[in-house]
Amino acid sequence: MRWLIGTVLLMGVVGLWTATVTAETHTSVFGFQITLPTGWTVLDRGTIQGNPSAVEAALGTASHHMPHETLTALKEMLARGEIEYYIAKEPHLIIAASPSKGTLPSNHAGVMATCDAFPEELSKRVGKMVRIYECGLEKVAEWEALRLVADDHREGYRSIQYHIQKAPQEVVTFTVTGIAPSDIGATTQVLRSLLGTVTLRQSQ
Repeated sequence: MRWLIGTVLLMGVVGLWTATVTAETHTSVFGFQITLPTGWTVLDRGTIQGNPSAVEAALGTASHHMPHETLTALKEMLARGEIEYYIAKEPHLIIAASPSKGTLPSNHAGVMATCDAFPEELSKRVGKMVRIYECGLEKVAEWEALRLVADDHREGYRSIQYHIQKAPQEVVTFTVTGIAPSDIGATTQVLRSLLGTVTLRQSQ
């Protein structure tokens, strides 16, 4: 499950905002299309190739919330095209998308084993106790997604992830972090609405 755990740990950008290109239907290099509302922006490898300072500005805004090594890793992931962000200004919301290798559990026993292993494994990686509040399969559009709600790296906040099986051994993960517990329901609605527009494409 390291493909899941690594994604959880590197999604901690909060308060990110930069001048990127306004997007509606975005074609991701990760093998899907997503329709974003008017006014949302995309920060990805293509964006920073034309404006390298966008990364520094965005990561600088969030630097007081994150360890230096995590900031460095996120910047490197953007530069390598391993992660991209979809950003809403009002209300302020950031969704991270990244690919990974793995197979989601497809039955009750597999889901229980995956969810039961998360707290200990995440806590070891983060270096502090991480609680899992929700974990299980959830129907999103035409696929079964693995949904996870866990402690954020910031005390008192939560993160939400949806893992989608794009193809055999190919998973796409969508993450929102820095969520107040009282905002979990509203954030979930926004995330599910956006994921309902996702069209998966097979790898070339």
